[in-house]
Amino acid sequence: MTAVADARLPGGTNDSWPSLLRAYADRLLVFAVSKDRNAKAVVLLFDEGRADPVMVAKVPTTVVAQQQVCAEFGALVRIRDRLTGDLRRTVPEPVQLLSHDGCPILLMSAVPGASGLARYHGWRHTSRRAGVRADLDAAATWLTAFQTATATRVQPVDLLGAVADRLAERFGNDDSIDDVIARIPLLRHRMGRCRSPRTAEHGDYWFGNLLFGGGQVSGVIDWEMALPTDGEPARDLARFFVSYSLYLDRHASRRGHVRGHDFRAVRWGDGVRYAVNGDGWYPSLARAFLRTGLHRLGMPAERGREVVLAELLTVAAQADDEEFARQHLRLFRDLSDDGRR
Repeated sequence: MTAVADARLPGGTNDSWPSLLRAYADRLLVFAVSKDRNAKAVVLLFDEGRADPVMVAKVPTTVVAQQQVCAEFGALVRIRDRLTGDLRRTVPEPVQLLSHDGCPILLMSAVPGASGLARYHGWRHTSRRAGVRADLDAAATWLTAFQTATATRVQPVDLLGAVADRLAERFGNDDSIDDVIARIPLLRHRMGRCRSPRTAEHGDYWFGNLLFGGGQVSGVIDWEMALPTDGEPARDLARFFVSYSLYLDRHASRRGHVRGHDFRAVRWGDGVRYAVNGDGWYPSLARAFLRTGLHRLGMPAERGREVVLAELLTVAAQADDEEFARQHLRLFRDLSDDGRR
């Protein structure tokens, strides 16, 4: 068992998972079990008389998931050491990494706020300009504070890293993968001499990992893909842009019309196509979110398309779900083709 210095389990327990479950037997809730191949069960623990959880436990279900919760523990320790004040309180405190029958279980503090996912899928929320703008502004405000607090040296931007090798390994049986990989040098060239600070990187900065309170981001969760140092801040910008746009079609009619927006959801990813290429209030807001963030980082604002394309390839290379990865690869091809015209 590993523990953060000076951290303590709640009273009445010892350093074991069964003891913790007994102490909270009638005050716990299994909040979610991911559908990903390497899922974790999320267990919320409540103190007597409190409506909000005080602790959260992540229980991995596979060997890979075990590695991920260990990585999250280490990342949280290092990242919180770099933050202060209100910003630090938005990031879970890693309390202990328990071991039960050889399985690591991450125990951390619960951060306050209402689920961004519930907010996003609220009645007609994404069909209204004001609500969407508030979401983008809140996400940008938190990310600006986080990246400013953790910024170090300015370096050339490299959003693609070893993506080509990962794609070749993952999609080696796909006849079109060579064409995709052949486009990567051109994508690197278009990003040219872009430079930005190195910062801590969340790695999966999407609305489902944000908690809201008082109109602001009050908590950010799921840090298992985080980089405490030497992260690419543009990647978190691009991840939020893509993910927020991707699920607009969840509120489409049977004929594909998306309420409040001037596009029809016919193919997977049409929300992202709309955000990148479309006209209307949503593409305007989404692209402004991206441009403003890139400008803040010292990158040319017009490189937004390339940053999004790099993000699509990154998800295609890394996503746990095979079909989700393949859909991002197809979306990259479509948007890359659009950029050639």
